[in-house]
Amino acid sequence: MAEQLGVADPSCVKRYTERAKTKFDHQWEIRRERGLQEFTTAEEELRAWVAARSWTSREHSIADLAELFEVSRATVYRVIERAGANSPEIDV
Repeated sequence: MAEQLGVADPSCVKRYTERAKTKFDHQWEIRRERGLQEFTTAEEELRAWVAARSWTSREHSIADLAELFEVSRATVYRVIERAGANSPEIDV
């Protein structure tokens, strides 16, 4: 994996957690590179859309929703789970 990522010294992975902000730096970098939004930015819009249409019609896959709202698939699952627990319109 180190070779695929272009990491010359794989032992540096052990130092990954030494600096608390490193994880966040990488999350921000991934989000920027992939054009993703913060979950909190897209949550309400995605939740409303899921409740109004997609879960009942089954027209879109999780991947479609992630692309449509520019969020990760994990975010879509989280929103569906939250919306299902709080909304009678969604059959999760």
